[in-house]
Amino acid sequence: NPNKTKLNSPQVKSGEQSVAYFPMLSTALGVVDIEVSAQSTIAADGVRRQIIVKPEGAPVSYNCPVFVNIDSKSSQKFEKSVTFTLPPSVVVGSERTRVKATGNLIGSSLSSLMSLITLPTGCGEQSLAKFAPDLYIAQYLNATGQLTDALKRNIIDVLEAGYQRQLTYRRFDGGFSPFGNYDETGSTWLTALTFRILSEASEFIYVDPLILSNSVMWIIDRQNLEGSFNEYGKVLDKNTQGTGTGPALTAFALLSLLDAENYVEKEACLKEGGSRCNYYERWGNATEKARTNLENLVASNAVGDQFPLALVSYALSKAKSPASNTALEKLLTFSQSGGGLLHWEANDTTVEPMQSHYFKWRPPRIQARPIDILITSYAILTYTQLGRIDEALPAVRWLTTQRNAQGGFSSSQDTVVGLQALSAFAAKSLQPGTDLNIVVATPTPLATFSVTRENALSLQIKELSEAPQELSISASGTGFALVDVDYSFNVASEVTTPSFDVSTVLLDDGINSFNLMICTKWLLKKETGMVVQEISIPSGFQPDLSTLGNVAGVRRSERKGGVVAIYFDKIGGSSLCYSLRMVRESKVAKSQSSYVKTFSYYSPDDQSTVFYLPKALRDSNICDVCVGCCPWLLQ
Repeated sequence: NPNKTKLNSPQVKSGEQSVAYFPMLSTALGVVDIEVSAQSTIAADGVRRQIIVKPEGAPVSYNCPVFVNIDSKSSQKFEKSVTFTLPPSVVVGSERTRVKATGNLIGSSLSSLMSLITLPTGCGEQSLAKFAPDLYIAQYLNATGQLTDALKRNIIDVLEAGYQRQLTYRRFDGGFSPFGNYDETGSTWLTALTFRILSEASEFIYVDPLILSNSVMWIIDRQNLEGSFNEYGKVLDKNTQGTGTGPALTAFALLSLLDAENYVEKEACLKEGGSRCNYYERWGNATEKARTNLENLVASNAVGDQFPLALVSYALSKAKSPASNTALEKLLTFSQSGGGLLHWEANDTTVEPMQSHYFKWRPPRIQARPIDILITSYAILTYTQLGRIDEALPAVRWLTTQRNAQGGFSSSQDTVVGLQALSAFAAKSLQPGTDLNIVVATPTPLATFSVTRENALSLQIKELSEAPQELSISASGTGFALVDVDYSFNVASEVTTPSFDVSTVLLDDGINSFNLMICTKWLLKKETGMVVQEISIPSGFQPDLSTLGNVAGVRRSERKGGVVAIYFDKIGGSSLCYSLRMVRESKVAKSQSSYVKTFSYYSPDDQSTVFYLPKALRDSNICDVCVGCCPWLLQ
């Protein structure tokens, strides 16, 4: 009751402390102000704090990106309607709507440094995926003269933290792997990616050159005689890493070798010659062999799948090979176009279409699969590298409509490459002058935005006071802008067709602790790749991660806010079970259901969500969790 003050009169002796309990029952979601004051005959003090009352259920969010483009020669207004739907299991009152507008391709990403990816970051590839987009944004701002001192300091702080975190996944032999020295071998794919990103980051922060040169030699040691490369580490995502060798891995390694010239003792070789040329000559031979290998594959029409073809096209364009145009033209034969948009969809039948994941309810926009975003992004990078900027624009338009609410994409790899593509394109394309007035209505106007050349990099955000199921977006003026309508809510039951069979059993269910046993198995025919299981923690409890023990297949566990994330190399068709103990740390009664969300890291729409609620917590009241509160509460 906001109009009622609770009183408690503890006896506090000088130099001592006393605890006073004030039981509270929230009647609304959101931020609640709590003010506590104390006074005696000679003094008084007070403090104000906020608590956040969250809705029950599992969070769900989606966004509808809208690309606004009005030519200066056109007198027409831009108009588009956006329709939202809600599943039957939505938690009433949990709906939130937010509208954002920016006049730059990377504006929404710029405002979300380090949060473009909402997935956990407990392994080497995921850590790098947090790091790389911020680097590409910094490169874009620097290339266009928009990197202010304040923004540069912020980005440097982010990059330095990411660099130090990535070093924890470096192995004793100079390579990198998803879990560092806990893995049996290093990963060619991850070492190549780490080298490429850290070498580019050295433009802004200090990166130990010895670490980079050792990584280059580590990669070269994995090259075959004909120029291809082998992957001896774990293949976490076969859709993008293949089966351990092949043109995609060779192209990926070549991209890193092309950036390695400054880390193979080139200057020492040119000055001193002789034995000082060992590293430089090995690098030159390896780079030439990799390039020739890919050129021969393109000439013999041996690169048939779209993803390796897109990656080979980009690598050869960066190597300034004429074969890049040949590869790109072949890639174009697989493209899909219409409505001024251009994109690619993988012909891999093991990658299921996104719409197959939903039942009973479907969001108004189905985000493209990560593999499709990757193919299109590499095509944009190839166009940009070749200077064919105008031809890339339809693909850029499509890519911008696939972003999530944070400005990234659905998984880690597609966010890294997608942001790289948008940043590279934006740095080389001419940005027209923008002067737009944008109105969001129902039809009653709910939000207005003015997007100009001066504020193009800014991300304007407006929270709507209501959660309408239909919005109209209209714009007048000239130029282009990106408008995002973000819709979020909680659900009390599953809204997608489960890709995992997950069951929970509650053991030793008590008021102050319980053991949660979780058994999981995979339901689809393809392999899962890396799997993450997120367990939401009931209010008032904390997990005891030591109780997980040594479970086969569990690679790492961590707590992030109110969720425990557990990582698996993969999960198969047989149940994998483990137990996690939860222990009470604060006095919260009448707990709501918590969730267990399981998903394939590289294909997040392959997922399952189940709910659990210990009976003792469900039936608890204030007197059960706070015996000392009860007499006073009943007064």
